[in-house]
Amino acid sequence: MKMWRNIFILAANGFQEVIRHRFFYGLVLVAVLILSVGAILGPLSMSEEKRITVNFSLFAAQIVLIAASIFFGSLSITRDMEKKIITTLITRPISRAQYILGKFFGMAFIMIVAVILLGFILSGIFYYFQIPIQSVFFKSLWGIYLEALVLLSISILFSSFTSNFLIICYTVCFFIIGHWIDTMKTLLQKTEEPFLRFISEYGVLVFPNLERFNWRPHVVYQDLVPFTEVMFYSFYAVSWVILFLVIAIQIFNRKDFV
Repeated sequence: MKMWRNIFILAANGFQEVIRHRFFYGLVLVAVLILSVGAILGPLSMSEEKRITVNFSLFAAQIVLIAASIFFGSLSITRDMEKKIITTLITRPISRAQYILGKFFGMAFIMIVAVILLGFILSGIFYYFQIPIQSVFFKSLWGIYLEALVLLSISILFSSFTSNFLIICYTVCFFIIGHWIDTMKTLLQKTEEPFLRFISEYGVLVFPNLERFNWRPHVVYQDLVPFTEVMFYSFYAVSWVILFLVIAIQIFNRKDFV
């Protein structure tokens, strides 16, 4: 019980730090501007108005949330290290695992708030253009949140042993590869090189397939997404998050702050 109390306190402190950060409000402003651009581009496309508005708006929401998860995930731990705050925290009855989990849950709650804000903005845009809001719209937002959580856990993992710039670079690489895994696998399987074929079968397994959370096309074409599929890939995302956090905790436990 005390363990979860410590995690909750750390998560609440992390949440307050982000809310007070000027970058957070800048990100909100950028989100509004980008989504406004999507609303402007829609009418310019004549017959494709609704499709482009939906596609661009959801894509913009995805990029904004991912940028927030990578930035705050990379900043949260490294800033504590630079300011020697971490040294004070670990001398208290707080384990390093609790510290990592507290940081993650604090950022995860920020992501929930961000998704809700983006959902309200998107709903306003959809209502203005008379685009029906169906259940797949909320499933698409949930997919964006799952992707952000996975990338957040990756950035926290890299935060345990490297610098801010490299954290961002590595996490962005995971983002790019995660969306190109299926394409890469198809291309590598066509080669006759044994090593490349081995990579196509097993090498891609070390990267989470982020395209699995992309239900944006279903919103564009108003297709149904089975609830079982949403549940399966929610479990898939949570599994990757747990894996990355466990590795981060193991590395963090071996780190010397003296």
